Amino acid sequence: MPVDSPFAGATSVIPDYRFRIEFWAIFGCIILFAALFELVRRRHLKERYSFLWFITAGVLLVFTIKRDWLEDLAKLVGVYYPPTALFLLLVFFMLLILIHYSTVISRLLNDKQSLTQAIGILEARIKRLEQQEEKRNPEKKETGV
Repeated sequence: MPVDSPFAGATSVIPDYRFRIEFWAIFGCIILFAALFELVRRRHLKERYSFLWFITAGVLLVFTIKRDWLEDLAKLVGVYYPPTALFLLLVFFMLLILIHYSTVISRLLNDKQSLTQAIGILEARIKRLEQQEEKRNPEKKETGV
């Protein structure tokens, strides 16, 4: 760059964005861990459903701290900017979590359908038994006893 350029000494003025990105990524992972622990502790989130969230936070934290692993992952995926690889990793884990919850919801819908059918069958039996009882003892219905 020529000496008379307005950007000649700008390299020392540019803030270290790499440190900022790592700081906020580590801070976000720690906040996620704390929130997950608190949700599990208060029983707002079941342990078996929190497992994938803990894995996600752990993997993100490891790749944030081990910058060379993140750079290797970025090269493997073909990404120029390593934090983008971290974002892709986050998207991958979010897709895993969404698939997991979709299977849980599907299972719950099947269970709900089975329970609804069982309740319908039981109600029909009760109605049939009440009608049989009315036929056997018609005087109970007239007296209200």
